[in-house]
Amino acid sequence: FPKMIPQYSILKRSDSEINILWKDGRQSNIMPFWLRDSCPCPNCTHQETYQRQVYTPHIPVDITFTSVTQKDKNLLVRWSDGHEGLISDCILWQHATRESNQIERPSSENCTLWGDNIVKERNFPVSDYSEVIQSQKSLHSWLEDIYKHGFAVLKNSPFDDPKKTKEVCEKIGRLRTSIFGDFWDFTVNKKEDLERADTAYSNQHLEPHTDGCYCMDSPGLQSFHIMEHTGTGGETVLVDGFKVAKEIQEGEPDVFHYLSTQKLEFYYSDKENSLRNFAPLIDINDKGHIRQIRYNNDDRAPPPLSFSPKQMKEYYRAIQVWLDTVKKPQNRIQFLLKPGNILITNNWRVMHGRTAFTGSRRLVGCYIPLEIFLSKLRVGRRTATSFLTLV
Repeated sequence: FPKMIPQYSILKRSDSEINILWKDGRQSNIMPFWLRDSCPCPNCTHQETYQRQVYTPHIPVDITFTSVTQKDKNLLVRWSDGHEGLISDCILWQHATRESNQIERPSSENCTLWGDNIVKERNFPVSDYSEVIQSQKSLHSWLEDIYKHGFAVLKNSPFDDPKKTKEVCEKIGRLRTSIFGDFWDFTVNKKEDLERADTAYSNQHLEPHTDGCYCMDSPGLQSFHIMEHTGTGGETVLVDGFKVAKEIQEGEPDVFHYLSTQKLEFYYSDKENSLRNFAPLIDINDKGHIRQIRYNNDDRAPPPLSFSPKQMKEYYRAIQVWLDTVKKPQNRIQFLLKPGNILITNNWRVMHGRTAFTGSRRLVGCYIPLEIFLSKLRVGRRTATSFLTLV
């Protein structure tokens, strides 16, 4: 077990509670039903999958402790239903620190918000392809950048073989299959070359947006790698949607309330697909923090004709405030994504766009589910701390 686990002492033990004081000052108050339901012994917890094997309704609701004995670093516990379990200090500490160590979905509270200051202050998150491919430490650092900033660039990436781009994306985890496939590779030569019913497959200017607003579960991470570009233009534009939403929350609270409660309709339509989704532009968690933004002005359906004049006015005012805030120069960064630089963005947070371009341009990329990214990040933190998290 890791050396980081502090020593503990039992402050109180009774038939209804065990109170533990850890050397770092935190306390754990353990109730008999909770510990019986969470008992890690082989009869109660599968030792390979760590899944619960005890059927919770079979535990007596009035169960109590009959004895609690400290044996070295472990607790030997007996319950009134006759069960006995040995609880290690590793398990006890794991539960004591579970909430503080939990990696939650990125939100406006646990991430670093940015605008053009991220360039001015030289805090641009950049990692090296070879290091990420070869080193678990570098891979973990790259993932932490994506979590913290909502995007990161991988420099010195091979751009002669798209499989190399796919390989490093799969370092994060399995790719997400969408109507565009699991890994796309397309070349745009002129405006008319639309392989899909999407202006991303053109050479025209694209305003900052998030992908898949028309999906019930928008894509999590998104990768972009320009393999070749023979013309000019095509600069990448990024906007921190969390920062934009936060700015509106503080300056236009009525608009924020509208965008976080009223569902907008988004759509995608071609000969083989008709996708529709109704959802608020801003999603907040149970603590009131911003955890997702979704917006693509090109994919937004107009409000229904049944809207009253007042509803129409509220709708379009909210959209206007959002787009005006996105448009502010201090809320966006713009740079040329050259061959060899892979960009990863958190599509639930960072809006991406591009300027118009000329010439032939080859782009490869993919989506990665957000839960797969968070899973990889948790495993990375576990390895970094030499701590096996079982809950």
